This record gives sequence, C-alpha cells and structure tokens, in this order.
Amino acid sequence: MRSVAVALGLTERTTAAVIADLRAEAYVRVRRRGRHNHYGVNQRKPLRRSAHSGVTVGDLLSALGSVAASVADGAQPREKKRV
Repeated sequence: MRSVAVALGLTERTTAAVIADLRAEAYVRVRRRGRHNHYGVNQRKPLRRSAHSGVTVGDLLSALGSVAASVADGAQPREKKRV
C-alpha cells in the first residue's frame, strides 16, 4: 500500500480508502501472499458512467499505456479536438 501511495502522491490512508472503494465495486481484487498484498484489476469490468457504455477498464488501461509509451518516447500526447 505504501508504494502505491508514494507513486500517486497520496497518503496511505487515502490510498487505502480508494482501494477499498474499488474492491467494493469489484474493480480491484486483493490477494494476500505471505506478508504482502498483490493487487489485480478486473479489466473486463465496464466503466461506471452510462456515457461510457461499452468501454471497459481494460480499454482505458490500454489507451493510458499507449499515451504513456508515446510520452516516454518524447512525443506529445494528442488532445481531442474541440468543436
């Protein structure tokens, strides 16, 4: 939990509350192995807002990974055109 909190710039208490909310909605599962927790993401779970119907957590993570890879390679992320 500490490493997740540090990576996000949050307190451990806030991180624990967020993860508890995600667990309650079955977005995240936690397995205890020895003294450590291992976290998994339910990538098939749909996003909660009705405007995003048909989009899964896995779709979102894939898109974020693509953006992160582009930025790591020095490219600027493209912004959605506003009309």
